[in-house]
Amino acid sequence: MSKKKKIILDTSVIVKWFVNEAESEKANELLQEVRIGSFSLVIPDIVLVEIVNALRFTQAVDEKQCQSHIQNLLNLKSEIFFTTEVIGRIVSLVYRSGLASYDALYVAAAEDLDILLITADYKHHRKEISKHIQWLSTLDIKTLR
Repeated sequence: MSKKKKIILDTSVIVKWFVNEAESEKANELLQEVRIGSFSLVIPDIVLVEIVNALRFTQAVDEKQCQSHIQNLLNLKSEIFFTTEVIGRIVSLVYRSGLASYDALYVAAAEDLDILLITADYKHHRKEISKHIQWLSTLDIKTLR
């Protein structure tokens, strides 16, 4: 049996599962691939808090819906990546690239695990920062498998 390919999705992609916005269709294709086992999802520990914040301030969901969305995310049985594992790399990225520490966490985790970070945050996760950054807009899910 082959090992599942691991991927990291940042908040900008995951929130598209719960709020209809640009590129939600492609984000939902990724969700389906995770659900059927094509990929193993790795999420940094901060993502749950970021999702709550993003859902709250979109004003598209109420508290009960937010609770449900968080539970649905937890039900995916994702691998949780802890900030403490890469704090030194985060500090370096912050000073080298100008990223905010929470954005640097995703890049540092992807680099540490040598896997792709898929993002729709094109302003902060510029491709020149790391070879591990893959934009959702240019992602070909079929070739990712």
